[in-house]
Amino acid sequence: MGRCGSCAVPERVWFGVQGRRCDECGLDVAAVPETELAVTVGAEADAWRAALGGDVRRRPAPEVWSPLECACHVRDVFRVFAERVGRMLTEDEPELGYWDHDASVVEQSYNEHDPVAVLDDLEHNASLLAAALDDVPPGAWERTGIRRAGERFTIAGLARFALHESHHHRSDATGVRLAEAGDADVVASILAQGFADDPVLSWMVGGVGRIDKLLPFFDFIIREANIPLGATWITREATGCACWTPPGGDDWPRERSDRFGEVLRKLWDGADFERLGALNAVMEEHRPSEPHWYLGSIAAMPAARGQGVGRRLLAAGLAVTDRDGLPAYLESSNPRNVSIYERHGFEVTERVDLPEGPPLTLMWRTAR
Repeated sequence: MGRCGSCAVPERVWFGVQGRRCDECGLDVAAVPETELAVTVGAEADAWRAALGGDVRRRPAPEVWSPLECACHVRDVFRVFAERVGRMLTEDEPELGYWDHDASVVEQSYNEHDPVAVLDDLEHNASLLAAALDDVPPGAWERTGIRRAGERFTIAGLARFALHESHHHRSDATGVRLAEAGDADVVASILAQGFADDPVLSWMVGGVGRIDKLLPFFDFIIREANIPLGATWITREATGCACWTPPGGDDWPRERSDRFGEVLRKLWDGADFERLGALNAVMEEHRPSEPHWYLGSIAAMPAARGQGVGRRLLAAGLAVTDRDGLPAYLESSNPRNVSIYERHGFEVTERVDLPEGPPLTLMWRTAR
């Protein structure tokens, strides 16, 4: 398998990913039902349009694919796999042949292709594969084809393999990955520094030493709640992060609240706790009851602002909400960021003034 972004995963390892969660990109393709494979593949085109930007031809390292090369590869995966599904439906265990992905990158000069045309072709080919999967009868998902010795695909496995190819390469093309437990310190630091001059957080945590107060606040939330949910994203260069909560994942036990308070009392005063309580009350009062993905926090390091970090992080998270066919919700604590969220499909639903404080802008993005 070719190398793209931060990954260098042998192809035979990727072959096995069709049946389990990928440790690199976090996608569990085995959890995608056969009945949803077609629509999930189709949604990948929109995710790529949102993800591909900046210097798309630059390779992070000489042996690592550029974002454009990743997109070209996925474009061709969708085309080739659509053809393979068709053959597996009409032929008995066809020999599918071996496709050398690395050779194609060089021989077809992927990095010289027009990015706009690549995205158009990727969308077209995704629709071809989605249509082919739509045509699979209920009893035909286990029909097989042979790529090479020892590698027998079912149609369902082939579709999941293609889906993982797209998701994994898109994740690396954007330079964004799912955070793990070992990233907690870095994620908390990004959030503390990124929110140090935020209007709402500046109101909530008064006085000097704001970053010192915010660091244990975010560190506790990241370790106890966010990262364990498996939906916290971090950039490869650790310049930004985004913390999402899936539907039903916002449980906060009383015992955790008690420990949280003990941690904060070391640096926070009574006024800080009072404003935190007021903020929580407002957020809880206006939280939608409809199942949704919740973007609790997104931040870039001050030195990385204006470099597309937020766009890359939003694209990664929204690809998941779109894959699930669910809406998304957030509270913008900085009016300056509202237009950024609007460009990604969010709409303002309400503006709420905090007690003797700044406004909180509530935003909703309908399901796609």
